[in-house]
Amino acid sequence: MITVQRSVVYLVASLVLASILAACGPTGPTTINVSLAERMEILLSQPSAPAGTVIFHITYDATDMAHDFAIVQTDLNPGSLPLNENGDVDEEQLSVISKIEGMEPGDSQDLQLTLEAGNYVIFCNGPTHYRRAMYVGFTVTP
Repeated sequence: MITVQRSVVYLVASLVLASILAACGPTGPTTINVSLAERMEILLSQPSAPAGTVIFHITYDATDMAHDFAIVQTDLNPGSLPLNENGDVDEEQLSVISKIEGMEPGDSQDLQLTLEAGNYVIFCNGPTHYRRAMYVGFTVTP
């Protein structure tokens, strides 16, 4: 009788421990919907995500010219990235994590990244696009 009670106690304790560990573990990737929109805007479905796998679902909703999607980790203000002699972001002075160039109207693409906690800037580096405020800050939390 004692062994049955002990087995039940061990079983209940194991289930409780397993549920606690599951709650603390990773919940899977976070998806951020991104719209490359009219008026030189980058719109995010949410301004932050937890550290880990982040999937950016990028849709080009504008109808004008090609746009880029670039992401850098930096503590600089999104509007204060270093510029080159043409007035565009000097990517050689930053560590670009990933970049998709030349997205056209109607294009859609998923970009999966593993991001650590910190501050990021997402921007388009097409000619004059950054200077026309085509950027947005993004935060990854611990």
